[in-house]
Amino acid sequence: MKKLSSTLAVLAVLGLAACGDKPAKNDADTTADGATTAQADAGAKAPSAVAANVDLSLIPVSTAPLGAFPYVGAPAGYGVRDEKTMDLAAYPIWTGAGFQTVEGKVHMASSATPEGKTYSRLEVQRSIDEAVKALGGVQIANGEAPNPAIDDLPQSLRSDMNLGLMIIYGNPISAYVIRRPDKTIWVQAIADASQVVWTVVEAPPPPAPPAG
Repeated sequence: MKKLSSTLAVLAVLGLAACGDKPAKNDADTTADGATTAQADAGAKAPSAVAANVDLSLIPVSTAPLGAFPYVGAPAGYGVRDEKTMDLAAYPIWTGAGFQTVEGKVHMASSATPEGKTYSRLEVQRSIDEAVKALGGVQIANGEAPNPAIDDLPQSLRSDMNLGLMIIYGNPISAYVIRRPDKTIWVQAIADASQVVWTVVEAPPPPAPPAG
């Protein structure tokens, strides 16, 4: 029942907002099924044209003990190959339908597999998933981001966040939100066949809605 409740909560979290104007219809320029080629092109680009921001008001507030920043470390049984912390930066979180760029204190790290141990993608994914959920985190995405959506990220952002995004193409992304009374913590993990990279963003809470 707990797993089902978490799944239903996640489905209620994502709010989708399409960006951009609709292309003008040209009746003379149609595909075989009657759709205009402009409409077909718009459909092909839909993943990168959609912005999906998380409605934080639907995320339950966690009071679980956090420990020290960055709160989430290397998967159990693994080490850290490389890591970087920035007091203020912007990082793109995959929400399942688009990227939401979050600003705050950012920590990025990549895993190291100890000598004598065989790396397992499932093992590192499950370890991070359990660690985040133990902190009261809610999973908001689990799957690959389409290449057009990644391509649409600003080159400067991808360059600055290279450690946390270096294996983003073609690999599953797990993203989470930990909502606290005084902050919002975003966690994103990407695993390929040889390592996992994870990013933690500690952001201020969203502004309170206007009274009235």
